[in-house]
Amino acid sequence: PPQAAAPLHAFHGPLHMIPHQDPAAPPGFSCKECYRWFPTHQGLGGHVAGHKNRRIAAAAAAAIAAGIDPIDHAAGAPRPVKQHTCKVCGAVYSSGVRLGGHMRKHYTGKPIVPRKRARLLLPPDHLGLAIPGPAPQAPAAEVAVQPPAVPAGCLRIFGVTIMQEAKEEEPPVAVEDKQ
Repeated sequence: PPQAAAPLHAFHGPLHMIPHQDPAAPPGFSCKECYRWFPTHQGLGGHVAGHKNRRIAAAAAAAIAAGIDPIDHAAGAPRPVKQHTCKVCGAVYSSGVRLGGHMRKHYTGKPIVPRKRARLLLPPDHLGLAIPGPAPQAPAAEVAVQPPAVPAGCLRIFGVTIMQEAKEEEPPVAVEDKQ
């Protein structure tokens, strides 16, 4: 069988599966590159993947020999960044997701969240967010605050007295000598 010329594209190629055309041959599939015959399309698929892997390896070796990073230049020149433009106001976004979020601003149809309640918006002077100043202090001589007394063996943390449980002493265990 004649050898097929290697395709010009180095990295990606179509899966070459064609039914075997010879009526005398058993049914199966042939590789377009080397004309090898396979009884199932799965077998041909694995074989064609080997051709693709060899093409990728050869192109990577050529890129390395040329001093180019094969991973950065696998598909050739870098892709141009696509700009996504709003058809309503002309705003430009770098991704379709951002444009989709922006398009919600222009939506005039039925509410997306129908049960959402309207908010009551008050002017800033009615919100009552003023923080009061310090409380007036009484003269120190008049008010004498004493912390509560903490019993011995207790601990007071954050205004809570913690008492330790009394341990019961166990009577000593008598050991009998057996002889």
